[in-house]
Amino acid sequence: MTAPPDLISERFCASDSDVTVRSSDGVLFKVHRKNLEVHSDIFAAADSIATESAGNAKADEVVPLSEHSSVLELLLQYMYRQPQPDLKAVEFEKLADLAEAAEKYQVFAAIAICNVFMRNELEYHPLEVLVYAFKHDYSDLLDKAAVKVIAIAPPVHRLASCLPSTLFVNWMIYFEHWTNALNGAHKNRSSTYMHRRQSGNLCAFPPLWPTICASVATRLVNPNHLLD
Repeated sequence: MTAPPDLISERFCASDSDVTVRSSDGVLFKVHRKNLEVHSDIFAAADSIATESAGNAKADEVVPLSEHSSVLELLLQYMYRQPQPDLKAVEFEKLADLAEAAEKYQVFAAIAICNVFMRNELEYHPLEVLVYAFKHDYSDLLDKAAVKVIAIAPPVHRLASCLPSTLFVNWMIYFEHWTNALNGAHKNRSSTYMHRRQSGNLCAFPPLWPTICASVATRLVNPNHLLD
């Protein structure tokens, strides 16, 4: 039994294409080598190597990629002079995959807009944004995501399955600093309360949570250490 023929993208089906890209789910994208070279450092470098080793490439050359067709459909739009896709309508999982593909192939137009939208998802997907920020050295976003993940306190087994090994180790150290700082702040609160109780001066007991927050902030290691 012969395998069914690959589907061809309706958007990227140029009759004059000189290179064809195949997605992980078997969809073909007939595109132009020059567009890939101009808009992607990775494709440009790969093309230079291929040209040096094999001379002029064949028009029916097929380049297999690991990304799903829905992701390539979006990514390739950033390599042509046309309106860019509206990412507001894209679900988070696909957005995250697009952001990874943009970074992987160094499609700078897509990198910039994906970064904006990934930042917008910080409140809803802090753990995934944490991983994204760590992998691509967005230290300011890493700081913000780390605090959000601390707040939701995901179980360790989930962290172990989601985080790269280096990030997981650094995260546990980071979390320990949070715990120690918070314990120290509570200890300070308790000792202050006992002192005022023994002196009979409870009426003058000041609000302590600002002091606690300041203590935690002062003793907490900067989240940038996650990048060490």
